[in-house]
Amino acid sequence: MLNDHHLDQLAQQHYLRLDGFFPVELYSALRKKARALVENDEMERAGIGSGAQFEMNKRIRGDEVFWLNRQDEDPVIQHFWKWIQDLSDQLNRAFFLGIRDAEFHFAHYPKGAYYRPHFDQFKDRNNRLISFILYMNDQWQSGHGGELVIHNKSEKIVVEPLGNRVAMFRSDAVLHEVLEAHQPRLSLTGWFTSQPLGLGFLT
Repeated sequence: MLNDHHLDQLAQQHYLRLDGFFPVELYSALRKKARALVENDEMERAGIGSGAQFEMNKRIRGDEVFWLNRQDEDPVIQHFWKWIQDLSDQLNRAFFLGIRDAEFHFAHYPKGAYYRPHFDQFKDRNNRLISFILYMNDQWQSGHGGELVIHNKSEKIVVEPLGNRVAMFRSDAVLHEVLEAHQPRLSLTGWFTSQPLGLGFLT
């Protein structure tokens, strides 16, 4: 999982970038599932806000998502949840965060989609603790767009969405955006949370 250097960086800078995080076999299987969801038109348009404040707004974000279910018996999905549980346990041991659950979805940014600068924490709920993004773009190259931009006080940090690259950051403290995608962009995105939540109404 994470070594001491990774944990120190997350604690001090509030974000972390890792390459080759998942075993190649698991990563490839997850990417295959994401591609199949897009090809079979099973993704749904993503919205912003939660509960009564939930809305669709393409001026802010234009991606499509498919939520993962912990009850899914697919071996690949169960293997992924095992990795996430192990990572959750490590984060709790290191930072005493009180993580109790996690929510994840596959995300597809078609050409022209973007996500304007935002925090991952809802105004009416502070349950999100750590954001986690696994990128699934093996053929990505400069000019394809879809980069993650982290807005620090003194600089902008650009994270290219390369295959099997992971970005992690504090959900409440890191302002970030996704630049316009000029080629389709895939990821597996989620949050470690302080309380269990239902599926389907999160963004």
